[in-house]
Amino acid sequence: MNGKILYIDDDIASGKMITWAMEGLGHQVRIATDGTSALAMIDDYIPNIVVCDITMPGMDGYQVCKALKANPNLIDTLFIAQTGWHTKERERLSKEVGFDHHLVKPVDVNALLEILFLSVKGKAEA
Repeated sequence: MNGKILYIDDDIASGKMITWAMEGLGHQVRIATDGTSALAMIDDYIPNIVVCDITMPGMDGYQVCKALKANPNLIDTLFIAQTGWHTKERERLSKEVGFDHHLVKPVDVNALLEILFLSVKGKAEA
């Protein structure tokens, strides 16, 4: 079983390799470049995995996660934060708002793919 992934990042160039890797393994990926467009996509695309950047203009990743987690259609969705500005405080906030995993950019593609693999098998744990 492959995942339906919503990838949210204002810097798409930095995520191309990750997106290609996810698609190469059979995952369906939709990309949003900001929080507002990500929220609008949920009307017709219910992902089982959300990979979201933290630092974005407008809504930051914490706000996006909170808004998406409020949607009852996403109750079983796995949320993965990614950030280039890692601190213990950012990691704590990620957990607090509901992210299941917190990755630091540049994201280790193999680590991300392992999380995705385990999540579609129902075994991914933070």
